[in-house]
Amino acid sequence: MKKKLGLGLILSLAFVAGSCTELAEAFDCVNVCDEYDICFNEEDFDVSECTMSCEDQADLSDAFALQVQTCETCMDAMGCTEVFGCVDECAGIVP
Repeated sequence: MKKKLGLGLILSLAFVAGSCTELAEAFDCVNVCDEYDICFNEEDFDVSECTMSCEDQADLSDAFALQVQTCETCMDAMGCTEVFGCVDECAGIVP
């Protein structure tokens, strides 16, 4: 009985940890795409499409998820006038 409870607890914790990672990635993608939209205000830029694409790629690649996190950190540190300094960090995430 204890083994079943222990296994259930481990699986539950793994699910929660995975869910937290998913939420963090989604939050990062939303922030990056929103910030891009605010700073560049392009007529044909779709924040929802950017966010969905970003989340999909982050789900497939831990390296991409880390890049999104790095991009968001850079964009948070810069104002719109300085966001060009984040080109390397944000390449491939936003146009």
